[in-house]
Amino acid sequence: MGMKSYRVRFFGRVQGVNFRRSTADMARRLGVRGGWVMNMPDGSVEALLQGPEERVRELVDYCRTSIRLASVTRVQLEEVEAEEFMDFTVRL
Repeated sequence: MGMKSYRVRFFGRVQGVNFRRSTADMARRLGVRGGWVMNMPDGSVEALLQGPEERVRELVDYCRTSIRLASVTRVQLEEVEAEEFMDFTVRL
C-alpha cells in the first residue's frame, strides 16, 4: 500500500458531536500514522490524514457515514505533500 497525504474538509453537522475525537480514535485503529483534525471557524472540520492510501480512504468513509450524531453533507479531498508526523492529534 502506498503512503498518501490528504487534506480533507468535512461540512455539515460536524462540530459539537465528538467528531474530532472519533476521527482521531479511528485513525489510530486503522493505522493512519500521522496527521491532525481540527474545528474550523465556518463550522466545518478539517483534517490532514497521512498513511496507507487504503486506510486513509477507509477513515474518510468512516467520518462521512459512521460518526454518531454527525451529519456530513459534503467532503472536500485534496492530495498534499507528505509532512513528518509522530502521531495523530486533535488540534484546538
